[in-house]
Amino acid sequence: MTCRGAEVAERLVAEGRVDTALMPSLRKAPDLWKRHRESLGIRVCRMCPFFQEDCDFQAAELVDDAEPCGGFILLAHWCESNLVQEADLE
Repeated sequence: MTCRGAEVAERLVAEGRVDTALMPSLRKAPDLWKRHRESLGIRVCRMCPFFQEDCDFQAAELVDDAEPCGGFILLAHWCESNLVQEADLE
């Protein structure tokens, strides 16, 4: 079982749409996550099998210290680094 973000990331790499050699180093970046919360939420998270019951980060009632899943973190870093465009995530 994987989150939708991980599935999307895997598909983008398999299709050659992301050059993994250009990947930025991943870091804990709550401000980055907040910037991409809505756009990734719409394009990726809402279709995730964990969205309804297991995702505190995208929950209707915000949890202060909730962190996104690894797929979300990776996609947010890729979007921020312009390795993918938000339209690529649909």
